[in-house]
Amino acid sequence: MGLDDYEIKILKKLLEKSMWLSTHAVTKLTGYSWETIDNYLHQLEREDFVLNKKFGDKNMWKFNFSKYQSLREEIRKA
Repeated sequence: MGLDDYEIKILKKLLEKSMWLSTHAVTKLTGYSWETIDNYLHQLEREDFVLNKKFGDKNMWKFNFSKYQSLREEIRKA
């Protein structure tokens, strides 16, 4: 799969919640710093693992369910 432990944990949390989450919400779910989460989420967006929407000045994130059906199963097992 090529994902590191940080990416897997972030994707698992987004998968579990199945909704749009702010960067701050993802930091609370993972326990990682805001800067770490922000960097990883932008990288995951570039790789098309997550979707991003701007709501005002907030970035909101969601697991890209439509593109990664098989990845969902792999992440659930990890």
